Amino acid sequence: DTCDHGSGHAEAAWRGAAGRCWAMRASVALFRGSWRWLAPAIALALLPAAAVAQEGGHWIFRHFVERMDCLYDKPELEFWEGIFALIMQPAAQSPHDRLASLTAALRDTLLPYGVVDPVMSLSCPLGTSAALQELASVCVDVFAEGCIQRALRLLHLSKLFMLFNFNDYGAWFSQSRWRIDMSSLSSTMQEVTKLARVDGVGAATHMAEPLDFREPRWRIALVTYCNYNDTRTSLTKWSRGSKQAYAERHGYKLFHFEEPFVTQAHPWMNKLIAIQQTLRDFDWIFWVDCDLFFMNPQRTVDALIRSALLKNEEASLLIAEDGMMLNSGSFLLRNSPWGAAFLAQTVDLLSAPMPYSFQHMPWHEQAPLMYLSLLPSVLEGLGEPGRPAVGDRALSAGYDPRVSLLPQRALNSYPPELVQKTGHALAHQAWEEGDLVISFNGCASILGGEFCEAMYGRYHASSMDRFR
Repeated sequence: DTCDHGSGHAEAAWRGAAGRCWAMRASVALFRGSWRWLAPAIALALLPAAAVAQEGGHWIFRHFVERMDCLYDKPELEFWEGIFALIMQPAAQSPHDRLASLTAALRDTLLPYGVVDPVMSLSCPLGTSAALQELASVCVDVFAEGCIQRALRLLHLSKLFMLFNFNDYGAWFSQSRWRIDMSSLSSTMQEVTKLARVDGVGAATHMAEPLDFREPRWRIALVTYCNYNDTRTSLTKWSRGSKQAYAERHGYKLFHFEEPFVTQAHPWMNKLIAIQQTLRDFDWIFWVDCDLFFMNPQRTVDALIRSALLKNEEASLLIAEDGMMLNSGSFLLRNSPWGAAFLAQTVDLLSAPMPYSFQHMPWHEQAPLMYLSLLPSVLEGLGEPGRPAVGDRALSAGYDPRVSLLPQRALNSYPPELVQKTGHALAHQAWEEGDLVISFNGCASILGGEFCEAMYGRYHASSMDRFR
């Protein structure tokens, strides 16, 4: 088999130069009926090699390329040279040994000295992104459908690090030696997402009936932070009305903060502070973004909690993924030692100084929240040199055991108009009658401010009608 890893030809197959190896594997697998895992494997394999930066050119362009390639004079230069060689110039290894080598390298990158801290990985975000993509590829190659869920989360992290430099170098990613491409990564993620959700929910917890379940002993609070200019949008008023109606219906406490805790801090930092200020007095905090309305008065927060606890009694963070990745527009956090520590770490990673901080990323608090939810668990179970990692068992999705994924429509449905607009690239789930909430995450940037303001008004009116 000229495509065998041990023969030294496997890497060429992954890079496209020997794409016929993948065609041959595809034919054999289809003949054997193994079609279910081929789509993500082929998609991961065909991430195209980018053009190598041309000689010469303007000095500022060369400067940017050097920064993307992590070639500037830093103590980490030798480390990243080793990562580059591991990805692009691998030694002949068995598939399991290559999986173990990549996992070990990423442990050093993502967990320096065993600490969950991005200080090393953010010194070369594109190199980290490339290594995560390669690990996802090899994982699928080794475990086939058993790695579908894990590969998807590795790609989520890869996209997180790729986007860290997107505003600076996004137009020039194709010139990087790391051979990564946003369009190809997004297409790959879309295909893997479809397979990960073949049963409708993927790694998410099935909702347990009844959906109007109540547990009077649980102290539950709804928390949000709205600090919009009231002369430009009515969102603060609409948010307060919908959330107050829902909280009163079920006896939940509502904290609708409208003034910043720290004036100089970003709204996303004030969001985390708002949760910290209230968590200690309740069993569960249900964070809901300002641009979210409750649409089903009968469904309860208690039912969300019960569904998670029936599957895992240690569940402490209840959250959903959208078509992009983990989304923090709404989530439940438990008042537990782990929950308090997780929140404190999220604040720390968002407030650390640049360039080793997520604070200036487009996703703000969502970035450290996802980083902490997936590490170190996303690297666990990927094997040791010379032997398989999990045998015939499927790998988990890779989240911390106390993180419980819920279906997107259970607590973070998006408006159909937004889902339709982005459907070519993202597998978001649209709001349907009966869903608990509708969330307008990213609406204005996708559909335009005026359109979204009118849509907010329509859905708010519908929300309030349901509570009368």
